Amino acid sequence: MSDDRRIVRTVADANGAQWVHLTREEAEAHPKGRPGLVLWALAAWFAASGGLEVALALAAGAPVWTGALGLVSLVAAVGLILRVPWAYVLAVLLPARFVIGFVQTIGGGAQELTGAPQAEQVFVLVQAAIAVLAIFYLVEGERPNLIYRHRFRSYTAERQVEEERRRREEEEEKRDG
Repeated sequence: MSDDRRIVRTVADANGAQWVHLTREEAEAHPKGRPGLVLWALAAWFAASGGLEVALALAAGAPVWTGALGLVSLVAAVGLILRVPWAYVLAVLLPARFVIGFVQTIGGGAQELTGAPQAEQVFVLVQAAIAVLAIFYLVEGERPNLIYRHRFRSYTAERQVEEERRRREEEEEKRDG
């Protein structure tokens, strides 16, 4: 009788979390290897905010970099759905501009926000909240890690590492005590 199970080695990240790495083909074949509802919603958000930035840059004479960031957002939206790893990097970095813009508006230019119409204030706050949630989901989410980083978290390995650490501590206590 042959044993088709393969030995799975985990790799710890900087925070000690254990990850099992897969090939791209294995990740795409997994049931969670396709974008789900949240990733579709994020892609729609990137497309909508990117399209709005491009439209504002063209219509209102906004700075060229605003239109360029809008185009990059559109590219990130398409890349997320096509499951290309570089889109993950864009999708994690691009929302940071909304958070930075919100903090700058609140911190240094609070007069701009308080003098702005209430709808604009709400829009800035909602964009920043979505950005924070998007970054958190993309970095910590099970599906994004599988799709774009080709890895999944191994809680079994983390338990084993924790048990081994606890066993060593107990042995040290017996030796020292």
